[in-house]
Amino acid sequence: MLDFAFFRAGRAGLDTDNWATGGVMIEIDRETGCLNHGRFSMTHGGAFAT
Repeated sequence: MLDFAFFRAGRAGLDTDNWATGGVMIEIDRETGCLNHGRFSMTHGGAFAT
């Protein structure tokens, strides 16, 4: 069983979806499969994405 699952997504102007280059990680609810809030790394503002 998975402890957690995330969807990785890039941002406008980026060629990658890497966390280290400013991509966003969005939590996937394991029960429903729905996307929850995402987050940018602290290096790139640490903001939540909705």
